[in-house]
Amino acid sequence: MNSYLTELLEVLRKQSRCSGGLLELSRAERNALKEDNVQELFALCKEITVLSQQLAQLEEERMEIHCRAAGRLGLAEGTGLKELIAAVKEKEPVLANSLEKEAEALNASYTELKQYNELNQLLLRQAAAYAGTIISALQPDSKLTYSKSGDVYHRGLQSPFVNRTV
Repeated sequence: MNSYLTELLEVLRKQSRCSGGLLELSRAERNALKEDNVQELFALCKEITVLSQQLAQLEEERMEIHCRAAGRLGLAEGTGLKELIAAVKEKEPVLANSLEKEAEALNASYTELKQYNELNQLLLRQAAAYAGTIISALQPDSKLTYSKSGDVYHRGLQSPFVNRTV
């Protein structure tokens, strides 16, 4: 049993490192959005994609180890991490405490990451709305505009920038 818990702890630590990296990238993304640095945004998006894929893979690995450990303990399928930790707390108090602390840190990291993602989405929508307002002011008959939600709308007018006769 100890080996499953040790594996689980190691995966949680990897997830924490990965989510910490995503937090750093999300902060950098926020700054790039504030500074309108499109090139940096593209680079950050690539890095975020890589770390997100790693995090998803680690989550699959964690769930597999979690299910095996829960099965060995005779816990019901779908038992949460808190219940698993509570079940081993008497036999492995040090390891259980380490698991608990790592899980709490990971949960806090996920919460902060979610807040950054929401903020970054809001900044993106505002930037798109601002761009749409500027385009509408400069070209009132333009066929391309951005809504407040950041969606692109076509009005059916001919775009002055595209020469379709060539």
